[in-house]
Parts: sequence; C-alpha cells; structure tokens
Amino acid sequence: MPDLGMLFYYHRTRGPSQLASLTRMLEGEGVSHAFTCEAFNDAMVPLASMAAATKRITIGPAVANLAFRHPYCLAAAAASVNELAQGRFVLGIGPGHAAMNSRGLGLDMRKPVSRTRDYVACVRALLDGCGKPVDVVTERFQVRNLPLAWAPEQRVPILLAALRPAMVQLAGEIGDGVMLSNVPLRAIPQLRRALDESARAHGRDPSSVSLFAIVNTILRPSREEARQLLADAYAAAYLGLEYYQQSLASYGVEIREGLRLGDEDLDALAIGGPLEYARERLTAYREAGVDLPILAPMGMLLPTPCDTNLEATYSHLALLAA
Repeated sequence: MPDLGMLFYYHRTRGPSQLASLTRMLEGEGVSHAFTCEAFNDAMVPLASMAAATKRITIGPAVANLAFRHPYCLAAAAASVNELAQGRFVLGIGPGHAAMNSRGLGLDMRKPVSRTRDYVACVRALLDGCGKPVDVVTERFQVRNLPLAWAPEQRVPILLAALRPAMVQLAGEIGDGVMLSNVPLRAIPQLRRALDESARAHGRDPSSVSLFAIVNTILRPSREEARQLLADAYAAAYLGLEYYQQSLASYGVEIREGLRLGDEDLDALAIGGPLEYARERLTAYREAGVDLPILAPMGMLLPTPCDTNLEATYSHLALLAA
C-alpha cells in the first residue's frame, strides 16, 4: 500500500484533543502520515497529543515556522515529541510567510534560504548530538556548549518547506527531504531532478532525500462543483498574498481578475472531483517523483466551509489510502 499523508489545517479544528482523535482514526484507516500546520497556532504541542494517541502513524509539522523559535527550542520540542512517538516523527521546517512574520509580528524574513541553512545547522547538530554539548555558531544563530537532554537515539528526518528551486536545492544539500506546497504537478519532475542533482553534487545518495508534496483536495461527485469550491478557496486563502502570487507566476500559473484560476491551473495545483479521479491524480503525483502526497482538505479554507464535519471529511479522504 503506497504511503499517504494528511494535513490538519488550524481552520475549523478545536485543538490538540481533536487532532489526536482524528490521527487515531486515520491510523486505523491505513493513512501512514499525519501533519500539523503552523499559522495562527502552535504546531508542536498538538503533535505530542497525536503521538500519545497512536502507535504506528508517522507525525510531524508541515511545517514549523523557524521565525517563531530559536533553533535550540525547536530541537528540544522535536526531541520530546519524537520520544513520545517512539521515533515516528519527521521535522518539517520553513521560513514562514510575510503576512504573519513581517507584517504581523515584525520579524526579520530577509534571505530565507541562508537563514534556513543556519537554522538547520543548529537543529541538526542538537538532534544528532547524543546528549553531548553542542557548539555551533552561524551568521544568525548560535548554540554554545549546550546539550539536549532528551536527544534522539536515531536520526530525526528534517524536511525543508519549498515553493521554488532554491529551497529545493538546499534540501538536497542539507536536508532529508523537501516539502512542496502549491506547486503545479507539471513542475514536480523538474524539481525532483533539482533535488537529486543537488544531493549528488554534495556527495549524497539521491535516494536518501525524499520529496513530499502537500496537495489541496476537495472530493465531490462532480468535478465542476469541486473546481468551483477549489477556485473560491484559493481566492480566499492564497491568491491575495504576494508570496504566492510570485511563486505561482514563476510556474506559469495565471491569476485572473477577481483572484480566479482557470480550470487547467486548478487541475495542476489541486485535486478536485470524485474518488476515482483522485486516485488517478495521486498516481500521477507519484509518477512525477513524489514520495509522499499529503492531502489537505481545502474546503476548510473557504469563508463558509463546505467540509464542516472533520471526522467525515478525513475519513472520506482516507479511502484513498486503500
């Protein structure tokens, strides 16, 4: 059975207890991975609840915002959740978005690629440090002669969030994988090649570096109805943000008047339609080089959500794990 992940948006959820219950349900229905997001919420605390409630499913943040914590704090939190999960943990890290970091909190977001490099250097050293004092000094962060009390016994995979090739290449150099979001399916083979080539250029085995892809999804019997809902959700959640406008434009996605996407671009960015169509699209993602598709129920992002029963929504998506 191919691996399949699910993403919990903070929208419409009631907190860690509900996410733990949903994760337990997904584990029972054959889903291999479950992820939290981090926007107007904390990503790590819910993962502790999810770890304690399950036995087999792999969990992690998709992704933890590096601007919110010093790398020592994130490494310590990751080590704690990893212990609760008995090694069923992957750490997704990303630089965040200007709407939250810069405009909302006044945080520095300049040079996100080099900032991510510095951050991961500290986190990787701490997680691999076997509880011994770690001494890492980068341009932006330092950990001077400090141990991590509950350092993992086994390697914790670190995946880097990416929209564009520069971060994909960095993942090939220093990460255990990359986590794509809002990238058209047609662009994934090229990004897979960039990931593999970067790994080889830095003396690494490309098969040791994974490519995960978050895929916004709305399941409906009618593709036309699903497309309309997807178009409304993209307009509400993403297309008004400059960060996404620039990224999507770089892949040839046209944002039309009224923040609308055409059918071809919607089909390239998301899955909208019945179960059989969704299965075909998941096969296409895997054939394009995706090791783990992560389905995100985009109906939750609508101003008036079309998927209000989370248990039913995720259970429906879990049918794609069969």
